[in-house]
Amino acid sequence: MPEWAKNRVVLGLLVFFSAVGVWEFRLKPQFRPMYEQGIVLYQRGRYLEALREFERAYALAPNQVEIIVMAGWSNLKLRHHEEARFYFQRALRIEPRNVEAQLGAALVDWQSGRAVDEKRVRALESRYPDDPAVRAMAAAVRSRGGRK
Repeated sequence: MPEWAKNRVVLGLLVFFSAVGVWEFRLKPQFRPMYEQGIVLYQRGRYLEALREFERAYALAPNQVEIIVMAGWSNLKLRHHEEARFYFQRALRIEPRNVEAQLGAALVDWQSGRAVDEKRVRALESRYPDDPAVRAMAAAVRSRGGRK
């Protein structure tokens, strides 16, 4: 037997890292299945059920931007504007250049009657020129100075 295999520190580290690996990759609940189920439900128009899945995933991975953004979109579809605003603003604090979060935040502001940043709307309009919601929001912003 090699000399290092008799060392208690080495053996302890091997046991520790093995246990961490088993926990992280086998035993610890993973957010991905809940997130993917939420996407399926969202695409089927079942927004409340999708939101529940995204909230379960969010409980496991509260800093995962993809979950946060989809929770925002689900809330927006359900017309829960304040909840949607929370999620989109959180996503933007974590990842300020996330275009989906920017779009969601602008749509929440527009739909809830708040002022919308015209510069942001122009950038979104150039990125999503065929999106009817973006076109309607841009037209409203231009005609009413950022108010719905």
